[in-house]
Amino acid sequence: MALENPSSKSVAMDAALPRSFAAGYGHHVDRGLSLGGGGLFFVAWQVAYLSTLAAHGVLFETSDRVVGTSAGSVVASALTGGRLPRLHSEIKLLAKVPALVSALAPSANLHPSHQLALDLFTKAADSEPATVQAIGHAALAAVTPKPDVIQGNLSLVLGRPR
Repeated sequence: MALENPSSKSVAMDAALPRSFAAGYGHHVDRGLSLGGGGLFFVAWQVAYLSTLAAHGVLFETSDRVVGTSAGSVVASALTGGRLPRLHSEIKLLAKVPALVSALAPSANLHPSHQLALDLFTKAADSEPATVQAIGHAALAAVTPKPDVIQGNLSLVLGRPR
């Protein structure tokens, strides 16, 4: 079975396979931090949350492993690179300029490829592998910025040279 995406490319449904927890990725990891995705707003939430925890004495440096998906990977990079305070300051500054946030992360007029993934997610009636695969394939097929654009933007945000 294949899922058609808006760019008329077909994506094989069997490309997104469930993974076994027996793989042992966490072997010998006593303390870990896993950060999920969720776009710009979840970056802001995670940064504020982790900054508050750090201010109350939580030492993230004691984590054996820090991982993240999508937005969580940005926050994980800032955290492990010692840039969480900088990112927190930048987000507080952005919060004072809502028009800039709207320009950076528009929430209206989604690209059709993003709308397809969102529609599949909101209409999902179960969590069967086929349903999750369809949503995943639609998300993977979504039109996104070119890698060099993302790298440049993240370099600016995280304070790292390109």
